[in-house]
Amino acid sequence: MVTGEVVVLCDHLRALLEQGVASDCFDGTLRGVAEGELVQVLKLGLICTSDAPSRRPSMAEVVQVLELIQPGTQP
Repeated sequence: MVTGEVVVLCDHLRALLEQGVASDCFDGTLRGVAEGELVQVLKLGLICTSDAPSRRPSMAEVVQVLELIQPGTQP
């Protein structure tokens, strides 16, 4: 990254996901621990920040997704 460069966090995270290196955004102490769940929560967060409000899930839908995220599940 170039000094003074503006980085939009959501765009940066989407790029990491597309490159298959989303774990690069996690705290180093979390690597290897529940990474699948962390990636799922990251994806949910990105959906919740969609530019178009109509594409964002309701809070009830967010709760449902969070309840489905279980240890050991894959993204």
